[in-house]
Amino acid sequence: PIKQIITYIRKPVVNSFIISFFVLLTAFALYQSLLSLYLTKTYQVSGSFSGYLMAGVGIIMVLNQVLLLKKFLLKKFSLKQLLYILNFGVLIVFILLSLIKPLPRFIFLFILLVPLQSLIQPIYSSEIMEHADPHSKGQLMGVMSSIQSMSTFVGPLL
Repeated sequence: PIKQIITYIRKPVVNSFIISFFVLLTAFALYQSLLSLYLTKTYQVSGSFSGYLMAGVGIIMVLNQVLLLKKFLLKKFSLKQLLYILNFGVLIVFILLSLIKPLPRFIFLFILLVPLQSLIQPIYSSEIMEHADPHSKGQLMGVMSSIQSMSTFVGPLL
């Protein structure tokens, strides 16, 4: 729904959240689409190694959302604080991933990125919904789903 996306991007209350949400999701889609190729070319590891790594990522993400988010993070930090932590953490880890060469350090940073990645959708969704008009929350959820879909399409294209 391009018209609805443009409508919300024009709203100052949520536009920065929507744009940064899209950029972060696109960055994750980009690195995930290139991870196997990068690991094979740079470190000469097998494709199955990348597959196991991504399977581990999935497990960590689920555990993080089920356990860490609800039972710890939301009790210790506000949504606004979590947004700052999330954005700053992702920025630092992506910069370090581009600079670090030894495979064990790269894998460590990659795994460090997983909890940050798993927090993006619920934290951004909650923050955006706090600023939404009660009568348009359903439409905004549709816009956010569309943005997620667009990012998974745009990321690999980049």
